Amino acid sequence: MDELELNKLLKSYKKEDLFVSEQIKREELVSFTFHSTSIEGSSLTYEEVYSLLNDNIGAPKSMVDNLMNIDHAKAYEFALNEFRKLWGLSEDFIRKVNSVVMKNTGKVVNTALGNYDESRGEFRLTSVSVGTRYFPDHKKVKQLIAGLCDSFNKKIKNKKTGLDILNIASDLHFDFVSIHPFSDGNGRTARILMNAVLFGFDMPRLILQSENKKEYYEALEQTRNMGDKNIFRSFIYSQYVNQLNREIINYRKAKANKTFLTL
Repeated sequence: MDELELNKLLKSYKKEDLFVSEQIKREELVSFTFHSTSIEGSSLTYEEVYSLLNDNIGAPKSMVDNLMNIDHAKAYEFALNEFRKLWGLSEDFIRKVNSVVMKNTGKVVNTALGNYDESRGEFRLTSVSVGTRYFPDHKKVKQLIAGLCDSFNKKIKNKKTGLDILNIASDLHFDFVSIHPFSDGNGRTARILMNAVLFGFDMPRLILQSENKKEYYEALEQTRNMGDKNIFRSFIYSQYVNQLNREIINYRKAKANKTFLTL
């Protein structure tokens, strides 16, 4: 991770007028939603997500997949704008974000310990696992989320550089999915929260590409196994730098072509 490299890229990004802080570009909304839901198994193509979000034209596929994308886009807009008002994390904010993520696909889960409603952002009352990985006991979730919020709010007060902010957002992402406080929507919520932090501090948002899902999951698992957050930080940094470079190059090419056509 190179702080000078990141600062140089952020400066170029802003110079090329790619820096949008006060509003969420529709292109970003569509792209982030498409890739984030695809990571979770959505069958909609980019073009179908674009039509769904911009033209209200549903894809001729699973209703659940259509609703997942609609809810994700709404949760993204809500989280980014709301974080700017709060300048910090709280259990209430996290639960609200997840409730929007799961609004139309969440269900009421019946357990021996009681019922909970996924569509209302209620913490799980059951054990959850992904593959062979089991997450903390549900009895610990509330305390763990309180600790996550407290740690985040302390670290964000002491941030000094863009790299600090990116690392804090990366840690939030990792810590949140490692707790897995909800029975569904944890990955989507984690990626949204990470970008809410970047948006709050006027930094470009990261769109984790669905084609890099394997590397993404491996980075999470290696970080857990090694107990070293620098592994996931390095993964996020590389994805972020690659994205900024790609966007700057594409913008400059488009601008050069436009200038040539007007000559």
